[in-house]
Amino acid sequence: RSLVYATDTEDPFSGRTNPVIALAKDADMLIHDAQFLDSDFKPTWGHSTIHSAIDVAVKAGAKKLVLYHHDPDRSDDALDRIGKQAQAEAQERAPGMQVVVAREGLELAV
Repeated sequence: RSLVYATDTEDPFSGRTNPVIALAKDADMLIHDAQFLDSDFKPTWGHSTIHSAIDVAVKAGAKKLVLYHHDPDRSDDALDRIGKQAQAEAQERAPGMQVVVAREGLELAV
C-alpha cells in the first residue's frame, strides 16, 4: 500500500508538470493540500486549489484523494458542499476514485 502526503504545495507550476503527479503515481491514498477554491486562489501563498488537488489525483491515478489544509474560515457546511462537488468532478474524470474531506479526528485506513 502507498500513501502520499502533499502538504503546502502550490500549483500551477509555471507550465511545468506538477512533480506531485509522479510522486503519487498509482497511490492508494493521496492526502493533498486544498486550501483554496479557484475563485479565491492566492498565488505565492504556497497552497493549492481543490481543483488542482483533484487534477493531480486524476493524473496520478490515485485511488483515494483526501482534501485537507482547508481555509480556516470555511464552515462545516461549506466543506460538505465542496466535498460533494469534488467527488462529482473526480467521478467524471476518474470513475471509482473516492474523495474525502478531512476533518478533525478523522481516521482512515490505507
